[in-house]
Amino acid sequence: MTGFMPKLAKSLAQNLRWVQDNFPQKKHINRAEVFFQPFVELRQQLVSWIEESREAFTLRQDFNPEMLGFDHFDAGGYAEVYTSPCKRFAIRVSRDCADSAYQDFLTIALQRQHNPFYPKVYALLQHENRQVVLMEYLTLIDLDDPEYDEVEILREDSRLGKTGSPCPNRQELVRDIHALVAGDDCRLDLHPDNALLRHTGTGRQIVVTDPIAG
Repeated sequence: MTGFMPKLAKSLAQNLRWVQDNFPQKKHINRAEVFFQPFVELRQQLVSWIEESREAFTLRQDFNPEMLGFDHFDAGGYAEVYTSPCKRFAIRVSRDCADSAYQDFLTIALQRQHNPFYPKVYALLQHENRQVVLMEYLTLIDLDDPEYDEVEILREDSRLGKTGSPCPNRQELVRDIHALVAGDDCRLDLHPDNALLRHTGTGRQIVVTDPIAG
């Protein structure tokens, strides 16, 4: 976490009005301090702040993770992704265009929190088909990682509905994705850019984050 403090202070100094409007009772707290908290305490604090912004998001779809000290990480056609300075949390914010396909996947993911192939979701703001999602921090899959080829195989199995794997959690994921793309509303979009890695004490786990598109 060395070196993030100056950048964080600069980020928090910007758009102070947004912070005061959305988190008025917290405006005098030094937000930089929260990222040094243990995981559970930090998660609870972030969930609390996101819940406090629910009304503003519902009324104006207004949410800026940088005002919580998060750093912009990546942008896609439908969403922006931000990561916490401590590299333990990420926030996905929908762009102005609604992403109904992601909403369909997210609905299932919330029911599959027991399944390690799905991302851990800690908080959700929802307005029609736009979302703010607080989730676990995951890392990219590189071209030379063995998981790169595994995702390609997972894509083909999901396309065919092939559940021959001895892993029950993988079978569940394949059935879910195959069912999502069985209709005419969305198409399969599972590839290594739409899957990430969770690093655990026993190894690395593929996590599917956005496997379908409208």
